[in-house]
Amino acid sequence: MSHDVANSMERKFPHELGPAKGARILSGTKFSMKEKLGCAAALIYLGIGIVQLLATIKGIQMWTGMPWLISALISMFVAYIPLVGTVAGIEGATDAWGWGFWSSVAFFCWPYVIYVLAIAVGGVATLMSRRPGK
Repeated sequence: MSHDVANSMERKFPHELGPAKGARILSGTKFSMKEKLGCAAALIYLGIGIVQLLATIKGIQMWTGMPWLISALISMFVAYIPLVGTVAGIEGATDAWGWGFWSSVAFFCWPYVIYVLAIAVGGVATLMSRRPGK
């Protein structure tokens, strides 16, 4: 391959040049704080969802005496129903794991607090934009 062809490939296809050039290209990439916080929020939400699922499994297992696998299959449906899953997670955490009631509520209900705050901020912004004389 001639020198000109190699240079033109480097300009057009940087991802096909191997790990050394790819690493150099990615090292210059800057991620904004908004992207980092969005990713962190999604991971935290996923983590809480997994803990809620595990608490629901343990709660169903404890309440019904069913084997773990059957409890897991049932809880996969129950845990992600918004309010039902939250209540089942709180009950499973308090009854099966011995958590305190208020610590369970705080752990499982924080998304609802954020939802209420977002709705309130949106409502205030809408009211402020409708002010006469603006």
